[in-house]
Amino acid sequence: MVMPFSICVMAQSGSSINTNTGVHILKSLEIAKTSDMHFGTMSIPTAPVDVVLTISNTRSASSPADIDLLAQAPFSKNAAYTIAGSPNATYSIILPPNGMVMLHSGGNNMNVNSFSCSYPGLTGVLSAAGTDQFNVGATLELKDAQPYGIYEGTFDVTIAYN
Repeated sequence: MVMPFSICVMAQSGSSINTNTGVHILKSLEIAKTSDMHFGTMSIPTAPVDVVLTISNTRSASSPADIDLLAQAPFSKNAAYTIAGSPNATYSIILPPNGMVMLHSGGNNMNVNSFSCSYPGLTGVLSAAGTDQFNVGATLELKDAQPYGIYEGTFDVTIAYN
């Protein structure tokens, strides 16, 4: 005996949802230098010494008895920068690594290391107007009897949106 059976197929109607899409394009991020870094005027050291220039524009020596930090031109000053870009955006700051910056005077040189920034985490936030500013300090490493002269060099500070 054959048993009758029936197949019931029910068609389902499709389902869809409307999804929005978009993009936010940021303004170009710009950096302007408002002050070059200078370690100021000092005497020839009588031993190896580090001169620290802070982000708050103060200068000190690791061994004050080994060098005189003089109060005459050119005066010490930290590097300072202004930033412009999209309002309320965050950005990262990239400072030179140790061993990359050197000041030269003829055949003589000194290392500049331990760069620091007014943002310890190296991340800044632009204001509602899309602006910000920060300072950079560093440590100058002088050798015993570092020869006199006018020492010069350069370094790069890089910024980028996070």
